[in-house]
Amino acid sequence: MGLEWPGPPGGASLAAPDKDSDNTRNRERNVGKRWGTYIAKGVALALLYGIAYLALRYVSFNQWFLPAGLRAACLLFLPYRYWPFVILGDASAVFYQRLPKLDQYAATWVYVGPLLLICSVAIAPYLARLKLRHPDDMHFWMPLVALLMGLWGAAFSAIFNYALGGPRQPDGIRNFVEYVTGNFLGILMFVLPILIWRMRSWQTYKRSKVVRDSIIAAALIAPLFLFVKLQPESKSITHQIALLLMILPAAYLTLSHGWHGAAVGVLMVNLSIAQTMEYAGVPRYYDDTVFLSHIGLTLSAVIFLLFGRRITLNFETARKLGLAEQEAVKISRASIFANEPAVRDQLIMLASMQVLMDDERDLLAKDLRANGKAHAAMELHRRGVEHRQLFQLQALVVYPIGIERDGLFGLLDTEMFRESRASGAVVDMHFGRTDPRTLSEALQVSAYRCLCHAIDHLSDWEPSHYRLRLRVWHGGRQRGLYIAAHITTAHARHVSPHGESAWLLLEARVKAHGGLLRRGPDGIRLLLAESLDEPSAEQESSFAA
Repeated sequence: MGLEWPGPPGGASLAAPDKDSDNTRNRERNVGKRWGTYIAKGVALALLYGIAYLALRYVSFNQWFLPAGLRAACLLFLPYRYWPFVILGDASAVFYQRLPKLDQYAATWVYVGPLLLICSVAIAPYLARLKLRHPDDMHFWMPLVALLMGLWGAAFSAIFNYALGGPRQPDGIRNFVEYVTGNFLGILMFVLPILIWRMRSWQTYKRSKVVRDSIIAAALIAPLFLFVKLQPESKSITHQIALLLMILPAAYLTLSHGWHGAAVGVLMVNLSIAQTMEYAGVPRYYDDTVFLSHIGLTLSAVIFLLFGRRITLNFETARKLGLAEQEAVKISRASIFANEPAVRDQLIMLASMQVLMDDERDLLAKDLRANGKAHAAMELHRRGVEHRQLFQLQALVVYPIGIERDGLFGLLDTEMFRESRASGAVVDMHFGRTDPRTLSEALQVSAYRCLCHAIDHLSDWEPSHYRLRLRVWHGGRQRGLYIAAHITTAHARHVSPHGESAWLLLEARVKAHGGLLRRGPDGIRLLLAESLDEPSAEQESSFAA
């Protein structure tokens, strides 16, 4: 019998500590991998940033400084965890540029200045991200943020140049404005495309229209660009005017498409004006002719982007209100259409009851005649006819079911309609040649309702003569009915609650159909419309058959 090692108290397994230690080692290994990946990505970012900085610096000018845009884009949109590598890449690139000047300027400016400069410049984007947490805020305030960052970077560059023994410019104010302008325009070249990409899903962003108008704007800029580019020796006032005129297409895009148009226009003009400068490979190259246009572009860019953002918000508000109104119209139209069939069914039930009453009356009259009471039978028959006529008049008010048999024009051109609505006035009717049964029954019923509301509203004038004109129209993908109701009267109008209520009902019904309504001094005109996809009354009757 072999010996067995006693287990732990309570039957616990001895393998548990080994499992815990394995989990701990796995977690440490995963943490190590994540740190390794993070360091590798960061070093690659710093290396690529430095190479891009030096390449952009070579094709830049003080008044169009692209490295400022690279720096701003990385600090504004990269996660904070990658900031140390951005700072490392920026400081290394600036140090590489300054190292050959060690014999001209102080060593502190060469060795320490690059790190101090990027750390100081990073304060502005940090504050912007701290204050503008919502993307919409960043989009709205971006031109001012870019201007602030350009001013901030130029200020600290000048401060460290003076404090650390770097280069000093004789014309301090002019050079400072030049650096601010260059930083601002360089920032826009990088930040605006990123913002356009981030705002690509906006409802008001219509790509096809923006692309179309951008092509038009480019076609307007191209002749001005060629005029300046093909005459490089002549630096006259006409060149400055041509450069300033390039800004007008950006204004056109701003008014047409709001913020998106402003962003595309500013980018287009910014690049076009910069391309008129000669790339001599000189770091501090300065073009006095283009400088004025750069100042104008800077001021215009701030105005266009702020104004364009406001236009975009107005577009968005109008779109939402338009959608809300469309939804309200759809709901109103659906409720009206849903109500009419219910009224029709009720009328059919009442008509069935009326038929039963007429049958009972006829049987009673026959019994009276059989019993020798012919006079009583005749009186009962006369009352039955009166009740039937009264029922037909009331039925015409409840629902115009005669439209299903005779169409709208056939229903209106009857003495019963004149008696029910004209109140003794003369009614002249003029119909178009097109049969209204080419329209849907729902539209014909709505037209009948609208005509009744219009007559009820005009009855406040106590007219002696009504002139009614109805005409079916077809156009494009729609069809409908034109209705005009005019009166002849010598009485002044007295406003009645019935007339005002009729006008409100008429407005609501016309708006539910997306129609038009006009009220003149002696009449009302309205237009009702529906889609050609709606089945006509003739098609509905053929389907029913």
